[in-house]
This record gives sequence, C-alpha cells and structure tokens, in this order.
Amino acid sequence: MRQRWSRMVEVLADASLYEYTGGEAPSLEQLQRRYVAQVVGHSENHLQGWLNWIVRPINGGALMGFVQATLERKASELLANIAWVISPIHQGHGVASEATKAMALWLQFKGVNCLQAYVHPEHQASMGVARKQSLHPTNLTDGIEILWESWQASNDRSAFRFRSWLNGPVPFGVVSVDARPTKGARTWYSLGWQV
Repeated sequence: MRQRWSRMVEVLADASLYEYTGGEAPSLEQLQRRYVAQVVGHSENHLQGWLNWIVRPINGGALMGFVQATLERKASELLANIAWVISPIHQGHGVASEATKAMALWLQFKGVNCLQAYVHPEHQASMGVARKQSLHPTNLTDGIEILWESWQASNDRSAFRFRSWLNGPVPFGVVSVDARPTKGARTWYSLGWQV
C-alpha cells in the first residue's frame, strides 16, 4: 500500500496542479493520512459519503491522477460533488474527461441525481471537463470558484447503458478507473486495483 501512496505523491508533486486550487503537493505522510481517513467512506457524522478512484492507463502503466466524489442527501435527492486531478504530463489527451465520465456514469447508476463541481473561472481545461459531463455553470460561488451542476430525474435511466461495466472490463481505451465502495458494501466494483 505504501508503494501505491508513494506513486501518488509523484503524480501530485507538480506545483502547476495547485495554480487554481491553492495548496501544495502532499508529502507521503500527508497523503497517507488523507487516504486512511477517506477509506472509511464517510464523514464522522455520516452526512457525507466519500468515494475516490485512482486513474491509470488501461494497460496498467503509471498512475495518472484521481477522480473523487463527495456524496450528500438533500431531501430525496442524492448529490455528488465531483473533482478530478490529472498529472500535467497526462493532460491535454482527454484523460480527465474520460475518467470523470466513467465516475459520473457509475454514480448515476448508483442513484445520484445531481452532479456538482466547483471550477475556477479562469481554468479553461477544467471548464471543458465539466462541459463534457453535461455540467453547466450556475450563479453560485464559494467566493472564488463557480458551482457547475447537472440534474437528472430520479427515474431517468437512459444514461445507464454502460451498467455492464460493473460486471466486466471498463469500456474505455485510455484509462481504467479504480473504485472502492463505502465501508460495509458487499461487492467491490473493481475496475482496476483499489487504493
């Protein structure tokens, strides 16, 4: 496990990843603490669920980054705040869009009604990824980043034509997305190796 974490430290080391989001590259110890907390699958008060996927080439090559979702229930709706981080050496080839689409379809299959993402108004590449997920900018911000979102009716299952990937290989040519369900789930939807 420590070897996987050290490989992710390398992926997240480039300072340009933090140009719009702030912060800095995590150390191995910081990343280890983050993953140990996230693997629980939920916040202490159980009001949020956490899902994280490692992105790597379908042929098993070097790690490329990650996608993640924070789940919350609002009344009868299930919302996912999604994010993506891809190493600069893999950017510009559609990896973020493809990995995020795989995650979004998986989340929708699991009953998520709304996808949300906060995107910096000057981050053209992330706006492109958001658009490819059918997210649209709203008038809401967190003070800096703009909230993008996409709603899907609870009974609209048209986006689920890919549900067979839960039982087979991921139908994508560039990346595989590694999934680890929340604690207590009976099945691992393994689309690669788990964190």
